[in-house]
Amino acid sequence: SEPLRSQVFNSIKGLGGQARPKEGWPPEQNPKAYIITLINKTLEAELEAERKSINYDAGLATENMILVAFNYGVGSCPLTSFEEDKLRQVLNMPSKYDIAIVVALGYPEESSVEETSTGSIDYWKDKQGMRHVPKRKPEDIKHRNKFT
Repeated sequence: SEPLRSQVFNSIKGLGGQARPKEGWPPEQNPKAYIITLINKTLEAELEAERKSINYDAGLATENMILVAFNYGVGSCPLTSFEEDKLRQVLNMPSKYDIAIVVALGYPEESSVEETSTGSIDYWKDKQGMRHVPKRKPEDIKHRNKFT
């Protein structure tokens, strides 16, 4: 529901790697839904040796949900910067759960194109509004047997 989405939105500290503007965005640009990946602390206590694996599993599960959303034309933004106590209260969440990741979902308003970096990896927009996302070439970042 819209009131619940607004309350979740207000518990988020940042979107897209940057602080959320105090005035927010126009309401039509706010996320349309959220996925919240939880870790059951009761289970985690039983599997203390698996603690690291549990965090990876939460990340991998979230990544798969993001990929499915993308396949249906839904954009996403994974978030780890949120007011956990506020979000717990909004969702009436039992204390046996930890919030691992929040994913904001919506419909992209812009298109992007990936391109090979020519030095800078800063995103930029052209005159047609296309966002360019420079990426380093694999041979510039991979290492075999040792770092060179």
